[in-house]
Amino acid sequence: MSRKLALALAAAAAGTTLCAGAQSISYIDSSTPDKLEGRLDVRLAGRGLAFAADTRLVGQHGETRVLPRVTSSWSALDVLDVKTVLDYGNLNASASRPKVDTSVVLKSDLRFIDSIEAAMHRSDRSARQTLGLRFSRFDTGINVLGGDPLAFRADMTLIRSGELPTASSKLTSSLGLGEALTMQSVLQVGGDRISGYERSALDTKLVYRSSFAFIDRFEGEIHEGPGVRRESLAVLLPEWSRGEKHGSSFSLTGKALIREMLDAEGIETRSVGFETKLSGVLPPLLGGRNALSLKLERGLGATERHSSSLAYDHSWSPGGASIGLNLKMSRQVDELEPSMDLSWLARF
Repeated sequence: MSRKLALALAAAAAGTTLCAGAQSISYIDSSTPDKLEGRLDVRLAGRGLAFAADTRLVGQHGETRVLPRVTSSWSALDVLDVKTVLDYGNLNASASRPKVDTSVVLKSDLRFIDSIEAAMHRSDRSARQTLGLRFSRFDTGINVLGGDPLAFRADMTLIRSGELPTASSKLTSSLGLGEALTMQSVLQVGGDRISGYERSALDTKLVYRSSFAFIDRFEGEIHEGPGVRRESLAVLLPEWSRGEKHGSSFSLTGKALIREMLDAEGIETRSVGFETKLSGVLPPLLGGRNALSLKLERGLGATERHSSSLAYDHSWSPGGASIGLNLKMSRQVDELEPSMDLSWLARF
């Protein structure tokens, strides 16, 4: 049985630092019987400028790791966003390996380009630069049954890590027939100038909003990647709710799923699953919000792998505080694993 106790204490106050921005200090303890873990966060935010520093302390197997990190971000005139993350690594290690990640987003006024994005990663072992273009969405402007029948969006990224740069592109297209039928395809192409460029992945999603009273919509997904093909069909049931203005109320949702996957070795697996969530399962006398969730999945054919989970969530908001309780029971084949999470957040 794994137990997790999370304790969060946050203090937020308005101040004059950083142009009358907000300040906050928080502490989170997420220790388990096998591991001691705590995190301290300090955050300062102002107009277009933010600064954050956090330190994690992790003790396990007779070893204590100290992991500090500093994050700064600033924006100018809703056009430029810059974010830098400095990760010092483990200070208790004999050779700490810090790394720096910087991202820059420049919003474009050009007609066909939405934004230009650049990212830089540096450590003692590697360096990587990325330059990306996000093109503006293209719509036909034609209205069919209350929706756009055709739309496109393209992104292009150039990555340089070492001597040989690589490039990848992504083309997203959507096809709709009013509000009843929507199809979206995402094509990803990648490679370099020596080995050439080829399709790396293709994702297609089809959503049909049913006119049946007992079915909300059908969702079909197909993923084709290097050596893997995954297909799924989901049936989502409409939400059923009932309640009183000043009394008890509840809502019930459900989802049935059929999944099929073919891996690189030619092994095919199939599974069926069901998910349901009941909110407001207990009367309001206990206060707060509560929900009961159930997930079931079972393999078909030779594998016959199955898993299930039952979770209960309850949260209260007394005054300016927030208390959350999560009880979960998971089962993988013949292994049963219960867990409990408790969180507390106070603002003053």
